[in-house]
Amino acid sequence: MCIRDRDSITDAYGCPQYFPDYREYFSSNPDDRWTDRICPDGTWEANLFQFYYRVYPKLAAALPKPFALKDGIREDETPTHTALREAFINALVHCDYSVDSNITIELHKDCYIFSNPGSLLLSIAQYYQGGNSVCRNKALQTMFMLIGSAEKAGSGADKIMQGWKKANYRNPRIEEITHPDKVVLTLPLVSLLSDEVISYLKSLFGEDITSIEHNKLMTLATCCSEGEVTNYRMQLVLDKHSADITKLLKELCNDRYLIPEGIGRGTHYRINKKFRERELPGNVASNVASNVASNVASNVASSPDKERRRRLSSSELHTAILQACVDFESLEAIANKVGKSLRYLKNRAIPIMVAEGLLEREYPYMPKHPHQRYRAKKR
Repeated sequence: MCIRDRDSITDAYGCPQYFPDYREYFSSNPDDRWTDRICPDGTWEANLFQFYYRVYPKLAAALPKPFALKDGIREDETPTHTALREAFINALVHCDYSVDSNITIELHKDCYIFSNPGSLLLSIAQYYQGGNSVCRNKALQTMFMLIGSAEKAGSGADKIMQGWKKANYRNPRIEEITHPDKVVLTLPLVSLLSDEVISYLKSLFGEDITSIEHNKLMTLATCCSEGEVTNYRMQLVLDKHSADITKLLKELCNDRYLIPEGIGRGTHYRINKKFRERELPGNVASNVASNVASNVASNVASSPDKERRRRLSSSELHTAILQACVDFESLEAIANKVGKSLRYLKNRAIPIMVAEGLLEREYPYMPKHPHQRYRAKKR
C-alpha cells in the first residue's frame, strides 16, 4: 500500500475498492455531514503510510494530555495514546482489502469509531481477554513496526483495553457486522469518573466517598452513569472474576451504597438514593438530592415519581415518546421525560416503535451502539 501511484492500488489486480476515509463529526447541526474529512481526493499521495501520518495527529489531539514527568522529562504520550494508536493501526493491518467496502475512521465528540472490512480472526470473548489475532496483512504489520509506530503493530487488544481502563473511560466495544462483513471498534470518550458523576456521588454519600477502594468507586460511578449494574457488566468494566465482583457488590450492599433487585444471576443493582436519610434530620437528604443536576439524576433514578406512575396506554406512551424525541435523545433522557423505566423502554417500547417506523436510530446500522439515540421519524 506504500506506493506512489494510487491508480496501481485500485486497478483490477490490486485493491479496486481501496478508499481509506477519515471523518470528524463535531457539529451539532444534523444537516452537516462532517466537519473535516481526509480521503483520496487527488491532493495527496493516497497510500496508507500518508493516510496514517495525516490522520493520527487529528485523533491524538482529541485526547487530554495530563502533565506527567519521567526522569525529570515531561511525557505527553500516555497509555491511552498507545491504545488509540494500536486501534488505528489494527484497523489498517487487519483490513480485508479484497472486499467491496472501505476503511472508515470517525472522530465524534464522545467517541472514536474504527471500521474495517473483514471479520475478526479470533472470538469477541478472546478479544476482550487481550488475545492475539492472526495478522491478515503481514507486510503492513512490518511497515508499521519499521517506522516505529508500535513494537508489534496489531499484536492484540490488551493495550487498547488497558489504555482505556487507565483513563477511566467506558469500556471499548467491538462488534462484527455482516453483509458486508466488517469489524467496528468504538472507543468511548466518556469518563466513568467525570466531575459531574463525582459531584452527584458526594451529594448522596458525603465528601469521603472518593476515598473508598477504587474498584468500589468505579462500580458506583458506572451505576450512576448507566442507571444500574450487574455482575457481568462489572466484570467487563473492572476486568475481574465473577467471584470477586460478587464479593465487591455484596460489600457495597452491606454498606448501603447499593440496593439489589432480583434473584440469582438476574440480580441488578441500583444506587441507594436514601443512604443519608438515617443520618440527617427532617428532609435534608431529599433537599440534597433535589439540588443535583437533572441530567445525572435522570440516569440514577430507579423509578419515576408517584404522580408520573399513572399507567399509560400504548398509544399514549408512543405519543409521549414522539413528543420527547423531536431531536435525537438517549434512552436515559427519554425515560426521564416520559416517566418510564429505562429497562422497559429499552426492551419493549423503543424496539416496537423502531420496528413500526415511528422512531429512527442515530446509528441505524449499529443498533447496539453505546451512544445510540432516537428521534421521531419525519414523515
